[in-house]
Amino acid sequence: MTNEPYPGQVTIAADEGPQDGPYDGGLRVVASETFEVEPPYVPETDDLDTVEHDGRFLDRELSWLHFNQRVLELAEDPRLPLLERARFLAIFTSNLDEFFMVRVAGLKRRIAAGVAVRAASGLMPREVLEQIYATASDLMLRQARVFDDQLVPSLADEDIALVRWGDLDAEEQRHCKRLFKQRIFPVLTPLAVDPAHPFPYISGLSLNLAVIVRNPKTGKEHFARVKVPQSFARFVELPGHRFVPLEDVIAEHLKRLFPGMEVVSAHTFRVTRNEDLEVEEDDAENLLKALEKELLRRKFGPAVRLEVEDTIDAKILDLLVSELGVGDDEVFRLPGPLDLRGLHGVADLDRDDLKFPTFVPSTHTSLAPVESASPVDVFKAVSRGDVLLQHPYDSFATSVQRFIEQAAADPHVLAIKQTLYRTSGDSPIIDALVDAAESGKQVLVIVEIKARFDEQNNIRWARKLEHAGCHVVYGQVGLKTHCKLSMVVREEPDGIRRYTHIGTGNYNPKTARMYEDLGLLTTDERIGEDVANLFNNLSGFSRKPSYDALLVAPDSVRTGLVERIRAEVEHHRAGRPARIRIKANSVVDEAVIDELYRASRAGVPVDLLVRGICSLRPGVPGLSDNIRVRSVLGRFLEHSRIFWFERGGEPKAWIGSADMMHRNLDRRVEVLAALPGADEVRQVGEILDLAFDPGTSGWDLDADGTWTPHLAGSRRARPPEVVEPDASAASKDVETTATTGGRAATERQRGGVLSSDRGTRERVEGECPSRPGSGTHRHGLDKLDLRCSPHARTSLGLDTLDHPRWSSPTRAQRARTSRPPATTAGRAATERQRGGASVETRERHPQTWSRQARPAVLTARAHLTGSRRARWRSLLDHPRWSSPTTGGPPACTSPGPDTLDHPRWSSPTRAQRARTSRPPPPPQVEQRPSASEAVS
Repeated sequence: MTNEPYPGQVTIAADEGPQDGPYDGGLRVVASETFEVEPPYVPETDDLDTVEHDGRFLDRELSWLHFNQRVLELAEDPRLPLLERARFLAIFTSNLDEFFMVRVAGLKRRIAAGVAVRAASGLMPREVLEQIYATASDLMLRQARVFDDQLVPSLADEDIALVRWGDLDAEEQRHCKRLFKQRIFPVLTPLAVDPAHPFPYISGLSLNLAVIVRNPKTGKEHFARVKVPQSFARFVELPGHRFVPLEDVIAEHLKRLFPGMEVVSAHTFRVTRNEDLEVEEDDAENLLKALEKELLRRKFGPAVRLEVEDTIDAKILDLLVSELGVGDDEVFRLPGPLDLRGLHGVADLDRDDLKFPTFVPSTHTSLAPVESASPVDVFKAVSRGDVLLQHPYDSFATSVQRFIEQAAADPHVLAIKQTLYRTSGDSPIIDALVDAAESGKQVLVIVEIKARFDEQNNIRWARKLEHAGCHVVYGQVGLKTHCKLSMVVREEPDGIRRYTHIGTGNYNPKTARMYEDLGLLTTDERIGEDVANLFNNLSGFSRKPSYDALLVAPDSVRTGLVERIRAEVEHHRAGRPARIRIKANSVVDEAVIDELYRASRAGVPVDLLVRGICSLRPGVPGLSDNIRVRSVLGRFLEHSRIFWFERGGEPKAWIGSADMMHRNLDRRVEVLAALPGADEVRQVGEILDLAFDPGTSGWDLDADGTWTPHLAGSRRARPPEVVEPDASAASKDVETTATTGGRAATERQRGGVLSSDRGTRERVEGECPSRPGSGTHRHGLDKLDLRCSPHARTSLGLDTLDHPRWSSPTRAQRARTSRPPATTAGRAATERQRGGASVETRERHPQTWSRQARPAVLTARAHLTGSRRARWRSLLDHPRWSSPTTGGPPACTSPGPDTLDHPRWSSPTRAQRARTSRPPPPPQVEQRPSASEAVS
């Protein structure tokens, strides 16, 4: 880690003057302010400049707006539960608010300061701003149409009414009048504007009423502003699930605020201000105090957006524009109501029939092989082997939180070292660290107090930890500590042992229930040594630029990834399997993108799963033919980062906190850790398999920057190197017998459900599973589109035994290793009797059959009750239990989950009749090469 100026930083004084066209007086800057600006990207070589295309990089700001457009499309999706659609409208609003507060504000400040640097997309900041205003305006109008034309009528059909004041009946109006008199009126403060009363300060994101009142004696009109208090719910709830905007209630009772005056008009408006922080860390003697001062200054940032109702009076609008210093292109006229963040309150209604089914995380089976009321012993479990967690499917409370709490209470623990970027207001992690310090343990906490919009919370927790005796460090000057690390040093009989957790998400119990993240609990000595050295770097003056098992930004993440991308090219040229797969929130860094372009031109297939911003153009002839980009938005926010490389047939995967953005690679302390075991690499590989499975809904990025919705079951997402099957093979995905289990497997492979479940399927309007019949719970995809999630099918009763824990690789591995060997022919016959496919079929469809046949037959088995189930159990001891083909021991010896105790197992006569009654097998399908074989 280095304290030297990081590469890519340009600091320019604000008083150098504007350099990008005429100066806009509405763009206010402080003369002494400095700006960190990304320098123009200069590639190492010009080998990619020969590609004839408008530009090989998409603009990052416009790409972010396209991400928020995908969120809006979720709100438009009639297949989603209604209240969840309302919540997506609220998320769209809050996302756009932050975009204007940070990104748009930053662009305006750079233009005003005269540091206009052309972006990698080829656009100047002013050009980017113009496109932002046009795109944002279209999206906001589209959101208003969704609210008025889709959401409000649909909610009314479900007896939930969002109405305006004129739609209330007499009793409801009396109810609102009492509410205003008793609760709202005492809070309101009208502010007049005249020579004695200057125009009031309008706080950012506040909702306000611009009121015109008239003196009845003189006839003179006056302007006043009334702030809608944020201490009350945005929508006032009335009996019978009816809601009216709070500003409507206030506007109807303005006469009480202005007695003796005539209220002429009242219009709603909302201001967005620059709320980004600029702290000169090099000059600050105390970073904590400097940040507190900057937080106070944040409230008075210049306005960057003005939202008004489209019915606003022209004179009032002119006054607002003049006083707030905004331009015409920064004014957004919208149908009311404004500020739809309040729809979160509507979405919280107790109407489970209009929400996603309740999801309950489960304890990872490696931590608790069986259900128990006893607390998990994390140290014992991790000492047996590494544990790869995926939240929210694996419970955060019984894994990471329990890890810290157990360490705090364990007398054998000597020290705890922890990074904190964001945490919840009542964090049990903080409480555990306090308890550990008070009990005499050495506790080091790296608190990032510059985490945007969480600065105040982190300052408060930093002081609480210091008062408890923890060693609190704020990281390094000029760098945000964004990595997610925790290490426990424990005294054990064989000596000191380090237990390490490396995650992709924050140590926040609340967001861990909503964000999809990965975490590794390990005792690997190389990882433990590297993490210990990194903590020393962050807390002391040591400097270690390279590590054995970690890539650490800003020193080695970019260079490490580039080296591994180039290694895949060498594997491909040598005829070995080569492939690159990356899952990230954003892919913006031009150096990494150019290296991916070169890999694609060399013939290496590249898959990118990007939730948010993507500056790479896929599918450009001669440049990115072998690159495909997908985005999956779901019920849970995709937040994990995975970097997977084929490595000539010996795959290696890295997980961590870093996205492919300049800020992550140059201005943050980020960590990527190599997964130490092949089983963990396989698990993250399955996550990526599911992301690009045809049964996973999402969006595909085109070369022109357009995101095209991909519906489950579409062949669009098929890897480019895979040869399409012929028509006869496409008519049925997998050969199965006519048993119930076979039909179940086939139905799931085709995106369907059991016939007994079709009623439920109709109720949820034809949902499609993300990975048909997979039964796995550790993919973290399709969180929003619940129809595409195995958990959704479990909650809806579609797959009775597709419980998340059935899919644990540890349990499945134990079941597989407990089976005695069988001949190839015996296995094929056994699989058919189980309702599965032949060995040949499974080899042709390795991904499809990896986790499908067993849950499918278990589902069929679950429907058996009473005497039939008893009869099946009695057949376990039958002398003819073993397969007649093998003539040896049975294929399964335990009546557990993998004992597919079909009655036809025990009767060779019946099995013989079944074989002879089957239709002749279809013509042999030509063996298709696997993905890796096709590449080589």
